[in-house]
Amino acid sequence: MKKVSIFFLIIFQFGFSQEEETKQKPIFSFDHGFSVYLNKHINFGDNFLSEAHKSVIGFGIQKNIVNIYGFAVGVAYEFSAYKVTDKSIVGNIESANYSNFSARVTYDYEISDKFILNPFVGIGGTRLKHNRFSGNANNFGSIGGTSYNAGLYFAFNYSEKMHLFTGVNYSYVSYGVNSAPEYNSFFNNSNQIQIHLGVGFF
Repeated sequence: MKKVSIFFLIIFQFGFSQEEETKQKPIFSFDHGFSVYLNKHINFGDNFLSEAHKSVIGFGIQKNIVNIYGFAVGVAYEFSAYKVTDKSIVGNIESANYSNFSARVTYDYEISDKFILNPFVGIGGTRLKHNRFSGNANNFGSIGGTSYNAGLYFAFNYSEKMHLFTGVNYSYVSYGVNSAPEYNSFFNNSNQIQIHLGVGFF
C-alpha cells in the first residue's frame, strides 16, 4: 500500500510539474532569437552544381519572429560563393554567387539546461548568379529556383543571452532552366548537404 501511495504521489507531482511548465509557456509569443553562422555547401548527385562548381565558405543569418506552441517561426538568408570547375558544362564563366531567402520553422528540444537540439524545416527562393570573372564583375545572368530544407542544430547555452551551435541540413533546389528534355534533370535540380557553425542570441 505504501508503494502504491508513493507511486501515485510521484505521478501527481510529475503531472503538476508538467502543468506548471505548460502554464509558464504561452501558446503564442514574439520570439527575439537571432543567429549568424558560417556554412559550407557539399553538393552531390548528377547535376550541374555538383559537376561544375565548388563552394567556398559562406554565411547565413536567421531571425525568429513568433513562437507558436514551442515552434519558432522565422526567416533566414544565406549566401555562398562558388568557383566554376568545369566550363564545358556551364560556359565561359569563372564564378557564381548562391543566395537563398527562406521561411523556417524550428523546434527547441532541451536535452539539459546547457544543451539543446533544434530540428528545423524551411522553404524559400534560391538565386544562382553567374559571373564572367571572379567576384561580381561582369554579371552573366542568373537562374532562380525553389529550395526545400530540413536539418538539425546542436546548441550549447554559453550564457542566458547567447548560445553556440553547429549543425547540418539537407537542401533540395528545383530550378527553372530552359533546357533540352534530355538535360532537364541535370540543369533543373541540385542536392546539397550544408554544414553550419555559428552563434545565436536570445
